[in-house]
Amino acid sequence: MAASTKPAPPSSRRRVVMAAVSLALLLVGLPPSAAPLQANPDPVPPGPAPIQAGPATTTYRIGTFNMAGGNPKYGTAGEEAADDFVRTVKERRPAFVTIQEGCRDWTERLDSQLPGYSAVFDPVVPEAGTPAGCWHDSEFGNALLYRNDLGFTPPTGGGHDLGSPAGREQREMLCIRSQERRLAVCSIHMSSGSAPELQEAREKEAAEAKRLLATTYSGYRKFLLGDINTTAEEAPTDSFYHRDYGDGATGEFKEAGSPCGNYMNNWTVPCRAGEATFGLKKIDYLFVPPSVTVKWSETVHSDYSDHDSLWAEIVLPDRS
Repeated sequence: MAASTKPAPPSSRRRVVMAAVSLALLLVGLPPSAAPLQANPDPVPPGPAPIQAGPATTTYRIGTFNMAGGNPKYGTAGEEAADDFVRTVKERRPAFVTIQEGCRDWTERLDSQLPGYSAVFDPVVPEAGTPAGCWHDSEFGNALLYRNDLGFTPPTGGGHDLGSPAGREQREMLCIRSQERRLAVCSIHMSSGSAPELQEAREKEAAEAKRLLATTYSGYRKFLLGDINTTAEEAPTDSFYHRDYGDGATGEFKEAGSPCGNYMNNWTVPCRAGEATFGLKKIDYLFVPPSVTVKWSETVHSDYSDHDSLWAEIVLPDRS
């Protein structure tokens, strides 16, 4: 079997070349003091590009809860409902929670029992005039509970009227804002009822809320949490769902309770959906800025309301 000839490896060839060059230089009289030749070193491979620091982020928990106004079907008229929610807030330590169908005395109870938090309440009126009442002797309305270290200031001028039909409870959107963090948080409660004229009323209320958010709160990162009183695929929510959700959506928000999480479109799962919050229907929502990363969401049953509370943990990019 004939012997095969294999080329020398590059390192061997380099040594042979260097030896030949050194011999030639000696023959032509290289001065003894001259430095010996060095092979050109292999170029140092470039390192990875430096990592650019991204924006700092903060993780928050947020929630919304319709407290049913003290309806005796869901508990007694005392402070049990408020104290139950105090325990929930202490367990979850949210940055903020919006409340619909709350009572003034319950809001004051939350304020007094939760150090580090403040609460603001705004009564709802059936029509212009006397505020509506809870099932016990207290005013009925919407509220916001928020952590004091986030720079929120109470609203001036109360809630925003949404133009509900005459002769019915005048639904509203109650908002607070943090100038320091450029955040705006709103509690919304829209008209209830299945009649076609009430669905039309909800469409108008949603359009007004959208207008207010775009104008009064322009430049803020906005959170809209509350009881919309309609399911996710119906027209009133078009004003809130980001257009990337499709199906007629024209809004600016991601919905933290969506089964799609941080995606707005999924071919296998309807993204305008979520866990039921009222019987078998989802009518409560956590609308958050698209820049938010949703880590999880869940509903929590309450013995003191016909609604489940809705919660999420989110990551929000910091911004000065």
